[in-house]
Amino acid sequence: MSEKKLKTPYDYTIKEAVLSIDRLGASSKDIDVSNVIAQLDIFEDINRPFLLGNLVLNDDTGILSDINFIGTEKLNIKLGLPPTENAEPVTVNKNFIITQIVKSVKVNDEANVLAMEMIEDSGYRNYLENVNRPYTGTGSQIVSNCISEFVGKKLEIVNDGEASSSPFKIIVPNWNPFDVVTWVTGLMVKESGYPYYFYSTIHSDNIIQNNLLSMFEKPVVNPTNPFLYSTAASKNTKASVIKQAYTINDITFNQGLSTLNKVREGNVGSSTQQIDLIKNSSSREIIHFDVREMFKNAKTVGAVRSTQSYMTYDAKAKINDKNLHDYDSRRVSRLQVSYIYDKNTLNSTDVVPLDQVLSAKAIMSWMQASKTTIYVPGRNFLESSTQIPIKLGDTIAVNVLDPKNAVTGNEGVGEVKYNKKQSGEYIIQSLRHIFVLEKYSVVAECVKLTDIENNSEKL
Repeated sequence: MSEKKLKTPYDYTIKEAVLSIDRLGASSKDIDVSNVIAQLDIFEDINRPFLLGNLVLNDDTGILSDINFIGTEKLNIKLGLPPTENAEPVTVNKNFIITQIVKSVKVNDEANVLAMEMIEDSGYRNYLENVNRPYTGTGSQIVSNCISEFVGKKLEIVNDGEASSSPFKIIVPNWNPFDVVTWVTGLMVKESGYPYYFYSTIHSDNIIQNNLLSMFEKPVVNPTNPFLYSTAASKNTKASVIKQAYTINDITFNQGLSTLNKVREGNVGSSTQQIDLIKNSSSREIIHFDVREMFKNAKTVGAVRSTQSYMTYDAKAKINDKNLHDYDSRRVSRLQVSYIYDKNTLNSTDVVPLDQVLSAKAIMSWMQASKTTIYVPGRNFLESSTQIPIKLGDTIAVNVLDPKNAVTGNEGVGEVKYNKKQSGEYIIQSLRHIFVLEKYSVVAECVKLTDIENNSEKL
């Protein structure tokens, strides 16, 4: 890609921003607000099947002075990267509905500043629709049928096909459509206990289905250009625009792992018994969960690469001469009801094996212990004819300069050393796209399962 027309890695264009208000009538219901947008934020989350947004309008032309916002106004936004000599941008086209005005400030006689919250149109419709019916099929089929009928969305499956569970039947008890999605998500587990996700992105009009194991197995999207946190790199204005786009402007880390909290959750060592109310006590299943085995299994199935080979759990720690994972810190009883419909039809209580349920719960908890938030230029997160964007669920490489390397001024001289605790491969869990005046930035919340190296046990 030619860089002649690229000024900064923060460049973007808002092609159109149209506010539609049904109550104003057909003749005057569309208002172009693209020239009065002071800030636009769009939020993506791997655990949420719709987008959220914030919008700040600086109205110094009076076009909004006669509008009484009541939370039904529609906004169609079209944006993308600027065109370049060798690349054409791909337009992001999203529809939101204003939910409320957060703040309205009159800054002078001619101007008002309005700050408002928005929700994707499918998210708004979700709260209007009520689902009260049975569904039969695989988890993917149930979700696909529900969102197609009630929110007008298609299901897009990435990375793999179906979950490991068999077809089952559920009866939805007067829920919103996305409540159904949340329920079914908990009934879909990949082999070895890796959870599924359904989410919305700015790059597609569909609801995305993905699973954690496939995310781990998918190659890093930036192997040759890791995101780099370095004070010297952030000040290097002579670097190419492409290089600057991988510079981390700010980075924050999880406050610190509390193994005691994981013990309290039952995600270190616990005992769970599952009792079938129909088959009675003869079918009682008791499973001991061991976090050490969970991490070792992650290595076996390929969820942990050779570069991420150390547990964040201290498997050698002992209390009263007993390893933490050998304790049953929590004892949980789960009720299961077989044959609700007939002997050949599974239901929600027996569709997922107990050991996979426990593993999925623990994996999600331990990943949050290695959470990092990075603040970067937005260029890599929008699509063009020559660029595949970094998306929600992608794995990115992050390098954090080692303090000793930074203090001695060795960056760029000889072997550059990176902090092995903070560097590594992270999965993007949420994205905040921030468009402020002429600057597009992204706040990416990322998680990982293990460290490159620390003082705990090697896998």
